[in-house]
Amino acid sequence: MPTTIPTLCGSFAAHPYSLAVKVHNAAYRALGVDYTFVYFGVEHPRPVIEAMRSLGIRGLNVSMPFKSEVMAYLDEIESAAQKIGAVNTISNMNSKLIGYNSLPDKF
Repeated sequence: MPTTIPTLCGSFAAHPYSLAVKVHNAAYRALGVDYTFVYFGVEHPRPVIEAMRSLGIRGLNVSMPFKSEVMAYLDEIESAAQKIGAVNTISNMNSKLIGYNSLPDKF
């Protein structure tokens, strides 16, 4: 039995994909990080963002078709994501949800 509750991270998309869950959780175990990666299959991003806030989910990957739509529910969007018009990563920093895009700022 774990002595702590792991930090929850995850991904949401229209269709499940188990590879990301397997890869992330294997990496967390190998690094000794107390994180758990889960998948949220959704039809709309709002409930996931509400869950992220209420459950304290540390971070989420965002997949199509939600990369643009999710931006309306975030507290802040970093510059590359603003320029691109899409977010593929959300970070929960002290209850502030920040959207990022992993493409470099100079795309």
